[in-house]
Amino acid sequence: MADPKDIDRVMKVLEANESLDFVQRIFSPEKYPAISEDERLGKGEFATHQMSYTENDEGTEFYVYPNIVHREGKLDWLEGGDAAKYAANSGEFIKFDKREDAEWFSENYKLIWPEK
Repeated sequence: MADPKDIDRVMKVLEANESLDFVQRIFSPEKYPAISEDERLGKGEFATHQMSYTENDEGTEFYVYPNIVHREGKLDWLEGGDAAKYAANSGEFIKFDKREDAEWFSENYKLIWPEK
């Protein structure tokens, strides 16, 4: 079971960025399409999100962004540089001041979802 402090930490970040499409999809994944037939998924599994993070050239700012993006009514799974470029061009990212915070959030944003 997730630590309530960690859930609160995730919620604060999400609520501060609630206007972003990928954050809205985190809050309400059932309202959006899912990817179900992809070689990265096991049989019978589906995905609505996957996050990564990167930093600016100076290593002073860090950005969490989705690898699965919502465009034209469907989800697309973008790889590495393509996902980062999409995030930079669309504004679909969350900025962090510390690498540790960006890494932690990119790995723990799903804590707000009930455990299966």
